[in-house]
Amino acid sequence: MSEYSMHQSPYDYKLLSFIITSHHHLKPIDVTQNISMFEIVEELHSPTLSGSFIMVDDMRFFDGVRFNGTEKCEITLSSPAPDGVPITLNFIIRHLKGSQKVQDQKEMLDFSIVEETGFNNEIRKLSKAYSGTSPEIISKILKDGLGLDLEFPKIKPAQSPIKIVVPFMSPFQACNWV
Repeated sequence: MSEYSMHQSPYDYKLLSFIITSHHHLKPIDVTQNISMFEIVEELHSPTLSGSFIMVDDMRFFDGVRFNGTEKCEITLSSPAPDGVPITLNFIIRHLKGSQKVQDQKEMLDFSIVEETGFNNEIRKLSKAYSGTSPEIISKILKDGLGLDLEFPKIKPAQSPIKIVVPFMSPFQACNWV
């Protein structure tokens, strides 16, 4: 009798769907069957994910979508836990890293992707005054800058309330600074 192990590998997850949404198309495009390989990694300098995927383009997908760097990917993975709920991740396609022709009508496309929160962090800059304890300020910055709700443990901070002015920083930079 085998038991579920907490030791997971990337191979325990299965790709359930890979949907691309573009501003040039009314309907999302399901490219699940065309994904040859994808990888997702944690960023070292920010609390976001990034990655890449390789896709087989046998339908002139790249020409039809007319990429501009703001296309969204919704990736759904099955969880390795026996009673696991599927995991859905939202990414933005950064750019095409490369392409390789493999047949007359077939091409392999290598795309770079970044989590939607990381993308939004890069395009948002805050210049705003905040007051409160450090955890309260961080929570306000994430709510204002990225629309994220953050709950801290119910431990009273040792530091007294402060007032700061965030000088034109991204939300994650400002949180780090606080």
